[in-house]
Amino acid sequence: MQLYRKKWNAYFTVEASMIFPVVIFVMVFLIYVTFMLYGRCILLQDTYILAFRASRAQNMEDPDAFVRQQKDAQFGRKYFGNDPSGVQAWKSGDDIYVSIKIRTRHNAMSRYEMMPGGIWESKAELKAEVTDAPARIRHMERVSDLVKQVSDRNRKERK
Repeated sequence: MQLYRKKWNAYFTVEASMIFPVVIFVMVFLIYVTFMLYGRCILLQDTYILAFRASRAQNMEDPDAFVRQQKDAQFGRKYFGNDPSGVQAWKSGDDIYVSIKIRTRHNAMSRYEMMPGGIWESKAELKAEVTDAPARIRHMERVSDLVKQVSDRNRKERK
């Protein structure tokens, strides 16, 4: 009994040699873009959290020192593939502003001119209003007391 063997032409090898590099490039590009987007999302979250904490701190005279002290605990190790730097904070009126930059490095592909060389940089600047929570609570309690007194007075006048 003779086995039937089909001969494969070389077209499959040629097509694969053209398609696979494109597929690999697209996958690597998506990984780099994912690093950048992930870094951008946690950058916005950390920027607001640091601004919010600075706005809640008592007697905040130097928000920049406070934010620089808190940044390492807030950042942790979650900026995989990104380098957070350029942390600044300042106070303007009743608002505290925090600005942070991150850099996504991707030197692996820049030698082959397949990706824009160097560094992708993202920046976030957010603000939080400085509030005195006890003063707001006292204010709201006073307002509710006044509303209650006025409503009691109106009920007595209707009777």
